[in-house]
Amino acid sequence: MNLEHISDKLKQQSSIGLPILCFSITDNNLHITTKKVASRFFEHLNDKTKYIEFRVKHRLSCSIDELESGLEFYDYILEYFDSNSIITTNQFLEILNIQNITDIANKEFSKKWNLFFVIRDPLIRLLSGFTELVDSMLIEDNFTDNKSICDIINQYSHKDELFGLKYFTTSEANQILNYFSKKIHNVITNDEHTSNWNTFITYLLSKVNGEFKIIDIDNPTDMRIYGKDESETTNKKVYLNWLNDESNNKHINDFFNTLDYFIISEYNNYLSLISQK
Repeated sequence: MNLEHISDKLKQQSSIGLPILCFSITDNNLHITTKKVASRFFEHLNDKTKYIEFRVKHRLSCSIDELESGLEFYDYILEYFDSNSIITTNQFLEILNIQNITDIANKEFSKKWNLFFVIRDPLIRLLSGFTELVDSMLIEDNFTDNKSICDIINQYSHKDELFGLKYFTTSEANQILNYFSKKIHNVITNDEHTSNWNTFITYLLSKVNGEFKIIDIDNPTDMRIYGKDESETTNKKVYLNWLNDESNNKHINDFFNTLDYFIISEYNNYLSLISQK
């Protein structure tokens, strides 16, 4: 393997873990969040909300076409992502009255717009993602392994149909999570729940010269300004039951140990962001 081959491989991997940027515009407020950090909530903040998403790619990993068609964003390129976007890139820039996306970091921008960066505890985000992925595998039977989903379920339950975790007893759900905690590493590391969001936001804030506010969706005080006490996490009870049962500790420790590179970086940056509130 020569140096050029290694270099090309690193370029391809340079965008792994980067988030999808979600912009929500309502009145004179611009909220910036990512998938799985209340993006759906801010997408529908009210009936006047304008919403757009971009994939973030490191410019080193971009093709010439991607460099030419995307928005330049410091060391990155933003690529329009139309899964839930309701406005175009040109409409986005026009509404904000900016020429370049980097203009949102200027003092002049913050005189006209309230800029909010939305964050979340990365441990909650990871656990929510883990249980959500397992749910998807159970219901859709889309797990690739030597065993079928039905075989896995039959190890721990007498159910003969595919159900989500909330339909199992606590003991059954815990055993299923223990099983998948050893199998799901390669899947979850490429999931939206484990993008390096807090790390990326920390990078962005180093560029911002204007005023901004940080919204922590796990903080009830922050969420009350939107008429909510806390963010909605539908699988919270499932993963808390798993965490609170000491008989699962070995599986839990192994699960977190395999993802410690993500957790340590994201949690340190999360604490740093909290301190800036």
